[in-house]
Amino acid sequence: MLKRILLGIFGTLLVIIVILFALYPQPKLQAEATNEDYCSKYGVVFDALSIEAIYSNPGDVLHAGEQFRSSDPAYLLFSLDRKRLDKPFPMERWERTLERLASWSMDKRKQQLPYRIYQGFEAQKQTFCKNVIPFIQSYLPDETDVSATVYFTALENAAAGISAFSDIAYSLSHRLVATAARIHQGSGTTTVFNLLGHELVHIGYSAYNHLSEISEEEWRKNEIVIDILHPTQNEGLATYVSYQLTDKYPIPLEWDLYLIKNKLVVKWYIKRLNNLLALAGTPAGTEAYNDAYHRIGDFGYNKKGFYIVGAHMAKTIEEQLGRDALVKTVVDGFYAFAEKYNSVVEDDMKIHYNIR
Repeated sequence: MLKRILLGIFGTLLVIIVILFALYPQPKLQAEATNEDYCSKYGVVFDALSIEAIYSNPGDVLHAGEQFRSSDPAYLLFSLDRKRLDKPFPMERWERTLERLASWSMDKRKQQLPYRIYQGFEAQKQTFCKNVIPFIQSYLPDETDVSATVYFTALENAAAGISAFSDIAYSLSHRLVATAARIHQGSGTTTVFNLLGHELVHIGYSAYNHLSEISEEEWRKNEIVIDILHPTQNEGLATYVSYQLTDKYPIPLEWDLYLIKNKLVVKWYIKRLNNLLALAGTPAGTEAYNDAYHRIGDFGYNKKGFYIVGAHMAKTIEEQLGRDALVKTVVDGFYAFAEKYNSVVEDDMKIHYNIR
């Protein structure tokens, strides 16, 4: 009986793997752009000291573990996410992995998947900067700065990537990246490129800090509306750009990108977003208020509501009114984003909110 169960499980997994290989997009990486440092031209700097240290000198990293984690820029960025989520660092597993790496030859360490993903990125980064950064800037007001320092690391898997101000870190051992690489050679690398495009939009968008312009009185009256519409524009614009990059830089496991064109799915998400917007005015400090924000966080981020609805809104504005109209909403703010979208869609697809 046990043998049959195991064979059944194995057979099911085999079918799933075959389907994944057949259906997931296989990247066709472009030839590298040469002769000019396009990344530096746009102020994008890549720092691989962390991942190089882990795979070149794992014994040294292990020996100075606490110092490494408290001083390495990539690990420091990921620690912000761990603190926010109250998610402890997996110390024992980290040390065991470093011990295993230290016991291997240099050649074997450099053949590990995270390092190979990094090498693939390194070989294609100038092409990305040459072709994609101008495309990203076309969705932002003129002269918007998207300069950033991008850190690569591994063995810190709190998230695939994280950003703070103009610093971005990617963990190339995270399952989102590593699983994509196992499905198709190069998919891990294109996943990182796509994630980077998304984050560079956020950096550009952050230059227009409309939240700082909101008075304390308006915050009190419209807090829930603001905390829904702002990330819907921010995540939506970045997701829309990321969605458009999927042909050249597929990101197989970011399922939300492949739902943006599905009107029935988007309509379902809009209905639920509107249900949350209807909670505006819930008194702060109450159980109902805490429940509202729990639902907003779960829907907006865990279920990708901000991403899917916002990307659909951005796509609709560009298709109906042109890219200039979409870019103007970056300057004018999240209310303008919703108003512009509502002006071109039928009632059952509108975003319903009230400003008090």
